[in-house]
Amino acid sequence: MTKNTIDKIQKILEETYHTDEYFLDEIEFILAPYWEELTDEDIARLLIESFEIFDTEKQGFILKTDLIEYLTKLGEMPLNKKDFQIMFSMMNHSKQFDYHQFIRKLCFSTSKKRKKKVKRTIK
Repeated sequence: MTKNTIDKIQKILEETYHTDEYFLDEIEFILAPYWEELTDEDIARLLIESFEIFDTEKQGFILKTDLIEYLTKLGEMPLNKKDFQIMFSMMNHSKQFDYHQFIRKLCFSTSKKRKKKVKRTIK
């Protein structure tokens, strides 16, 4: 996503909400036209920044029990047991959730699949 696009989105948000705090469901209609511009790297960076909020010691991981506590109590759409099963199935079986590893698997393993689908469509 270009800086120009980010500036444009920020201007729309500021004009609409007059604050720098937003809930995703409130701004989704503003961001929707720009979702396709996000690269896997953009998405990974946003996810890392989100997980870092919970990683107060900046270790690169969060205890799974803490993550479950945070994400079942926060927001208007907290995660449920099935959501955590899916997340944790992608990881090793330790008590720590390595969010960098999770994001690499989530963002970059799907990009290979996406590229294959594009190649099939072109043929």
